[in-house]
Amino acid sequence: MGVAQLSGDGAAGRAAFRDSTDACRASVIAPRDDLGLPAALRSGLAARMCTLIGQGAMATHYAAGLDGIPAQIAAGASADSIADGAVAAMVRHCDKITQTPGEATRADIDALVAAGLTVPQVVALSELVAFTNYETRIRQGHALLEV
Repeated sequence: MGVAQLSGDGAAGRAAFRDSTDACRASVIAPRDDLGLPAALRSGLAARMCTLIGQGAMATHYAAGLDGIPAQIAAGASADSIADGAVAAMVRHCDKITQTPGEATRADIDALVAAGLTVPQVVALSELVAFTNYETRIRQGHALLEV
């Protein structure tokens, strides 16, 4: 899909934008190769970020059907309460990038690798964080336009 399609006027442009966003969501939540980051974990992290941003309905959507650690993550469990060091590091990273992105440094990426994530997993996590933060802000913008 080209930029021209996304910048089109009216319903066709909105539909193209929505379709592109849906495709991005599918690729970050349930990619064909999850790189060892299962869809449930990704959904739990996305739900958590949505809650942090104040998008409760989106959080509920992402948390639907989750159980175990992903459900605990979605519900706001402290990273320190998560026994798996790699998962705890992912939770800390998502929280920091969502709440205080300007404070992120190379050390935050290094912490993910030190916790056991591979570079492809760090990239996949970054895609998830970026997409979730993008989607929530788009929804917030739409809500403001509807007021």
